[in-house]
Amino acid sequence: MSEESVPLALNADESPPAGLRRVALALLDVAIAELDVHEARKRTKELRAISRLVPRSKTLRAALRDVARRLSASRDADAMIESFDKLRKRFAEPWGKRRFGKIRRGLVARKTSAEVPDAEALRALRPAIEAWDADDLFDGLSSGYRKARRAMRAAFAARTPEQFHEWRKRIKDHWYHTRLIESAWPPVLEPQAKALHDLSRLLGDHHDLVVLRTTLREHPSEFASTRLLRAFDAFVVLRLAEVEEEAGELGLRLLADKPDAWLRRIRTYWNVWRGSERKGPKRAAARATVLAYRSSQ
Repeated sequence: MSEESVPLALNADESPPAGLRRVALALLDVAIAELDVHEARKRTKELRAISRLVPRSKTLRAALRDVARRLSASRDADAMIESFDKLRKRFAEPWGKRRFGKIRRGLVARKTSAEVPDAEALRALRPAIEAWDADDLFDGLSSGYRKARRAMRAAFAARTPEQFHEWRKRIKDHWYHTRLIESAWPPVLEPQAKALHDLSRLLGDHHDLVVLRTTLREHPSEFASTRLLRAFDAFVVLRLAEVEEEAGELGLRLLADKPDAWLRRIRTYWNVWRGSERKGPKRAAARATVLAYRSSQ
């Protein structure tokens, strides 16, 4: 199941608290039903992002974070192998066919059996989600957008792996939040959500490369000679710079609006959408009256 396959969009005929509860419980049910380490991590991340729209939900977020952390080791092992393969594809010509094969074999050897998500721990979260109440959805949306912009500025000011990882987390939150409200104006918000997903993936590639680089530095004897690792690291550094440039260009576009201007625009989309839904029967009756009048002339 892909990240996009779980519908997050709120419906026009439900209140924000009811919609958030419905979406969150659906995500929780998927995580429990799948009992797959990767799916469970994705769903818990989505749940944590949504919970940031709900006041007094820190305890739940902490519980979700603990669930995700217990599943992170297996994910990191797979991600390092995937990062290696992406690097090999990106730099195929200078790389050569077998040059760094020993490093990949070392990464595969580090893999352990995947930890199965704790279904009972996930089920225990249900009462807290069922009690959610978020009357002012826009406070959380605005906060998420503002944090994404701040994290972007901090990432490019510091240029540290930690700051880029923090930006990634805030972008993922903003992406999930955008998916929640994209029905307010799909022609605009659906492409924006897709672009945020692209940015999230870029920053995810950045983080995975950092994890790979750190692992090789901390455990060099498991992989290759110092000379070979140094040659490999040059490709990692080059790709990190490329990813940062791509992410910066996309981020500047997606986060161009100042927070107040962005919030006014989103409120307008939302109010027009919700207003048109409520006025639907009245508008239908008005159209029928006009058509009847025209046909009588």
